Amino acid sequence: MVALEKFPAALSLGVTFAIIASGVIWSLIKTRGSQEAHSNGG
Repeated sequence: MVALEKFPAALSLGVTFAIIASGVIWSLIKTRGSQEAHSNGG
């Protein structure tokens, strides 16, 4: 296990932000896909 003191804060923030961003984007894509399907399906 890497010591937290040696772990770059910038890298940690980047990884955290990437995970959150990917989750938001995934949610938006799923929501948009459902809305488009409903709108065009009718």
